[in-house]
Amino acid sequence: MEPSLSLYVRDVVVVDNASAAETKQWLRDRANTDGRLKVVELESNQGSAGGFAAGLRRAVEEEAEYLLLLDDDNIPCEAAIARLEELLNGLEASNRRQDCAILCTRVDHPYHRRLATGEPSEKVFPRKSSYCGFHLRDLPRYIQTRLSSPPEGHSVEFIDRPVAVPYGPYGGLFLRRKHVEQVGLPNTAYFVYSDDFDYTRRLVSFGVGLYLVPTCHIKDIDETWSNDGQRSTTRSLVLNASDARVFLTLRNQVYFEKSLSKNRLVYSLNRLAFVALLIMAAFRFAKWRRLGLMLSAIYRGEKGQLGRPDWILL
Repeated sequence: MEPSLSLYVRDVVVVDNASAAETKQWLRDRANTDGRLKVVELESNQGSAGGFAAGLRRAVEEEAEYLLLLDDDNIPCEAAIARLEELLNGLEASNRRQDCAILCTRVDHPYHRRLATGEPSEKVFPRKSSYCGFHLRDLPRYIQTRLSSPPEGHSVEFIDRPVAVPYGPYGGLFLRRKHVEQVGLPNTAYFVYSDDFDYTRRLVSFGVGLYLVPTCHIKDIDETWSNDGQRSTTRSLVLNASDARVFLTLRNQVYFEKSLSKNRLVYSLNRLAFVALLIMAAFRFAKWRRLGLMLSAIYRGEKGQLGRPDWILL
């Protein structure tokens, strides 16, 4: 029998991101009966960026030595939690005492599965100078994927060694308090989407080694919206039902890419090609209003106009 999680978890910080009254009261009742539960109540929905910023701030105030970040739809594997401190210390020892942080593998995320089965990081993450993940050098692969039939589901075997990555999601991120004190809090201007990539990339830029550990699993209750059955990014952006998701995803990714190293000429060519593909997809499906929304998102991302737009009601 595995030992209880209470042996490894000292406190749980829950951010109430302007939830319904029933949820708010449920959390208050639990916190009153269990002092390990710390609830941070936000008056308005601050998105993932504001929510994680508030949670990290409270965890630092509680002087937690280690922090494990989880989205509201994540379920951690008990065995993973039991091993995280040991794995982190082992990583730092093998990397000549370099500070490290761990990303647990989110088994329902396609790109996490690719990394966990041994596919090289440089093939999983977008190439240097990509635009919204698009690079002209990958065009033959895009065409092949579009024409071929999707692979049938089959079991995969995960490797047992950590994989160095340039950035990753909040959910399953395990790090030390001193890293938060050094790097600071997430950029709340993102509101939602890409704020986690920005934050973990900042960790790496401060010299923290970021590693995906295939043997530590996090399960997602809800599937990611981007995994919506569409087989191309442009088609997904044009056909997705949510204007807010499309706008914020596209705007924030464009802004995030400004922080990455790039060849300006190659980046400009990829930008031109990506926008052309968006226009073609919008014309194909007669999504004229969506095209205007996407072009506005790109413009605002390039100008650094972040924050939650007034028309996005929560």
